[in-house]
Amino acid sequence: MDYDLWHKHFGHLSKQVLKEAQGHVKNFPKDLVFPKKDPTCRGCAEGKMHSHSFPESQSCASRPFERSYSDLKSFPVDSYHRYKYLISFFDDCTSHAWVVLLRTKNDVIDAAHHFIIMVKTQHGVQLKEWMSDAGGEYKSADFDTMLKGQGIKVLQSVPHQLQQNGRAERFNRTIMDKAQALRLDACLPQSWWKFVVLHAVHLYNHTPIRP
Repeated sequence: MDYDLWHKHFGHLSKQVLKEAQGHVKNFPKDLVFPKKDPTCRGCAEGKMHSHSFPESQSCASRPFERSYSDLKSFPVDSYHRYKYLISFFDDCTSHAWVVLLRTKNDVIDAAHHFIIMVKTQHGVQLKEWMSDAGGEYKSADFDTMLKGQGIKVLQSVPHQLQQNGRAERFNRTIMDKAQALRLDACLPQSWWKFVVLHAVHLYNHTPIRP
């Protein structure tokens, strides 16, 4: 009997689990020879390989709006007012956040431009650095021109490494967990996600201790 065949037949079980199966599975071959060393299996090597955890970043902005993070999230169900996406803006220094609801991805440029103008008008400062992932909505020539035209340094995470945009990703996860809990507890339909998301952001910004 071939060990490699049974290893694959049982969904790439480890050698130790297959040994346990030999004594508990009916009609399992008793004469199966187990290799002394774990053989190299391409399916296991590629399918079970995990990336090492990213080390915590030691850099943090020293002044408000010195570095802002942004991320776009889509929803499977349109909201009560036909919104499909939200774009989040997160300040690295103060951990304060803003979200804008969007109907299409084409609205990302306008939302980002309005956020930059709001920061300049309401807070009297100019955004210095813009950090986002490498999503298509952030990589268009128009979006790049809009940021660089205002002297903002553009930073982007490398493809498939969302951890480099971790502050925005973590914020979106926190808000969605909080919003989902609020919606389910209130027995609201899924299309009402707009209301609970906006309320969750309000609670987040007014909680002294961040979750």
